[in-house]
Formats: sequence, structure tokens, C-alpha cells
Amino acid sequence: MDKRTIDILDAGYRPRATLWDPVRGQSILDEAVVTTAERAHLDSAGIVVNDFVTWEHDELVDRARAAARTLDLRGACAAFVAGVGGSARRGLPVLDGYTWCAKLPDHSYQTVPELRACGVCGATQSNTVDRTVLRLRFWQGQPWSNLIGAVVNLEEWRTLPPATPTAQDRLVFEALLDALAAAAPTLSPSGAVKLLGQAKVIPKSNAGLRYRILEALADTGVLPQTSIGLRTEQWVDAVDQSRAWSTLGRSHRSDVPLPLAAWNGAHGVDRRRAIELFAHC
Repeated sequence: MDKRTIDILDAGYRPRATLWDPVRGQSILDEAVVTTAERAHLDSAGIVVNDFVTWEHDELVDRARAAARTLDLRGACAAFVAGVGGSARRGLPVLDGYTWCAKLPDHSYQTVPELRACGVCGATQSNTVDRTVLRLRFWQGQPWSNLIGAVVNLEEWRTLPPATPTAQDRLVFEALLDALAAAAPTLSPSGAVKLLGQAKVIPKSNAGLRYRILEALADTGVLPQTSIGLRTEQWVDAVDQSRAWSTLGRSHRSDVPLPLAAWNGAHGVDRRRAIELFAHC
């Protein structure tokens, strides 16, 4: 997406600008607020607003497994570094999408009452999403951390050129790891977000973007913890993720997911893991 497309969609999909569609049970972009010139630009870019799809659980699993076969961990890590550094922000969410799909087992819907969703993947029986709003968030560097988000993410990514990190991207990434490695033992994930912001390590970032970067580093084990296994190595069921999170003693209002929720400054940075995953980038 070019900058103008992102600006048009971002304005249209802001919460106060959207409409509620009671039939879909979803918020939609109010097409009446899109000007003639903006409509022409979106049409020329091939953008369809309110591009809703509904995938039943088993189809979603099939699509996720197929999408994962179009990418490997090496490519996902390279895209992530380019996203962190800023030369290709769209690459940042790719690692999250790969983490969700790469080790996902083939399975049918297995309901778990405590989740009101599948205990394996966390998806519901029927899943509806506006692909355009998700694609917008991906181009802004934001992952959408659930299975349907991962599918939309990787299905678009496979149509785009691979992201190759620049030398500056790699410097930013190393500075990020250095800042986290030098952090105080009591540093929490939210404290790490503030630390990185104050140090201005990541160019043109906000708190939300920095959180997503930390989540990906925890997902891959670069920010280590001992509470839950890593989906980059072996699939961890959604119900096990949920139960492990409940043992951490965090506020019910906390939205920091595992494995990041189990990390703090005392765990430091796993440099060996970082080299294993990112040295080639």
C-alpha cells in the first residue's frame, strides 16, 4: 500500500468513523465519507473496502497450513528485521503470522467451554473478518494475533516481494537487543516499551508497535521465559496458553499475551537464539 492509500483507509476505519452493521455483527467503513477522488485512488490501487470473508474452522485451518508452506522461518525473520528498522514496515507482522501457522496441526474443531472456541487453535466455529482493515494494520506494522489474522497476513505477503533488511535496519535491531539486555532485572514488558521509547531505539514507533516487536521476540525465544513452550518449535494449544497465562497472577485487564507476559528483565536476552534466527539477516 502507498502512503495515500494507508491514510485514506486509516481515516475511514477509525472507530469513531465506522458504522455498525447489525447483519454482519461487525464495524464497517462508511463508504459515504469516501470522496470521489479518494474512491478513484482506491480503485486504481485495487482496494476493496469492507472486504468481508467468512471461513469455517476447518477451512481456516487448511488455509493456515497452506499459507505456512509459502514461507520459511528464515524469510519471516528477515522481514521482521526490515520491519523493525523501518525500511519495510509491512514485514514486521510476518513473523507473527508464521508463528501462528507453521506448526499448526491438522485438526477439526474441538470446543473448550472456558475459551468458547477451539482448544487447539483458538478459532471459533465460524470466523468473519474484513480483510481490508487487517491489511491496513499489517502495512502499519501491526500484527493481528489470531489464526484468521495470520491467514490474511500470509496470503497477502506471498504476493509481495521478499523484504531484505538494510544495513541500517540491522543496526536498529542490534541496538534494540542491546537495550533490552542491559535492562534492570525488575523491568516488565510495559517497562520495556517505555524504555525503548525513551531511548528512541526504533524509528517512527509508538507504544503499540514496540509492544508488538517485544511479543515477536518472546514468541521466538529471543526474550526467554520458562512458563510455556514456543510455537516456533512445537505447537502449543490455545487452551494451554490460556491456562498458563492464568497462573501468572496478572490483572484480568492485562492484554500482554504469553510468552511475553512471562518475561522480565531478569530473563535478559538469549543471544544464542538471536544469532540462530537473525544472524543471516
